[in-house]
Amino acid sequence: MNLSFVNLILLIAAFHGAVLASIILLSKRFDHRGKVFLTMLIFVMSILVARNELEEIQLIQKYIVIYILSWGLPIFIGPLLYLYIRKLIVGKTSLRKHLIVPLLYYTFLAYGLLNGITTDEAVVSKPMILNFYLAFQLFIVLQLPYYLYRSWQLIRAYQSDIRNHYSNLNKISLRWLLYIVSATSILYLIWMIVYGGDVILFDGVVPLPDVNIVTFMFALLIFSIGYLTMLRPELFQVTLQRLKNSPNSLITFNEEDAVAFKSKIEEALNRQCVYLNQKLTVNDLAESINLSPKITSQLINKIYKISFYDLINTYRLEEVKKNLLDQKNKHLTIEGIALNSGFNSSSTFNRLFKVHTGQTPKAFRSSAFSKII
Repeated sequence: MNLSFVNLILLIAAFHGAVLASIILLSKRFDHRGKVFLTMLIFVMSILVARNELEEIQLIQKYIVIYILSWGLPIFIGPLLYLYIRKLIVGKTSLRKHLIVPLLYYTFLAYGLLNGITTDEAVVSKPMILNFYLAFQLFIVLQLPYYLYRSWQLIRAYQSDIRNHYSNLNKISLRWLLYIVSATSILYLIWMIVYGGDVILFDGVVPLPDVNIVTFMFALLIFSIGYLTMLRPELFQVTLQRLKNSPNSLITFNEEDAVAFKSKIEEALNRQCVYLNQKLTVNDLAESINLSPKITSQLINKIYKISFYDLINTYRLEEVKKNLLDQKNKHLTIEGIALNSGFNSSSTFNRLFKVHTGQTPKAFRSSAFSKII
């Protein structure tokens, strides 16, 4: 056994992942929704990192049952990531259809173990076993991008939906989940480029580099998820409100109704200034104008051609601009004005202000005051 420095670092990374998964699973700091799938995902990735390093130093091969069973672990990455995201967003999910193929694969591996098929040579010597093995390997190759795409679709649909219900999204946008999906996609592409031919065509057809790039990427992904979880646990304990009265079917109304509804909405915005409430939702606006949230959301989409989020933040930006131009507010900070205008995140405010005006808030204020002088 020749344990190199690289092997040691990656084994420590794998141990870190296992400890991290245990902390998330057992700690009360993290919400229960979907965390079982998240911890299982981290465990699987950590075991894969450890397996690769133990295989390189010729240690895991001594424990043939563990070695053979570890072959099937990659088949769980896609389903676990998707199930975690679905559980977090939708709240309900079905395990059965996602576990059929992994269970079949492990039945196949168990059959091989019971019949003494424990080496590459033994697999190649039995055409039927080899065909089954290649079929499952091909399935793993195709399965992960399918689940990554489904995960991406789910997050994007959710992000589109919440724009019609919430006026501040920075703590519920789940943008960090897109980063995880993107990182996993990049890892998959690298794995396909470097190792895909060897996996699909079987055993040493493609010369592999000495340094396991994919293992390093796995370790990096584990550390990224780990530090994100430990430093910002609120990201993993978002209590997502169910989007009540989501507009499943479109309403119809005539021009006269549209004018009346628009008048109600603008009265709430211009006179009541409901947009100053940082926690404003479409439910709150609907209550103030005596309409259902479903109708209010669809009215905004139809009349203003934008989402509830965009409408409310347009009013907030106008409020900020008005206050920035008022010399009586020279003593107030830009951040203070933004918070008083309904924003709850400086980064979101700065980004929206730059898009809306083409200037930073500081440049806008300086330019306005220089003209007055």
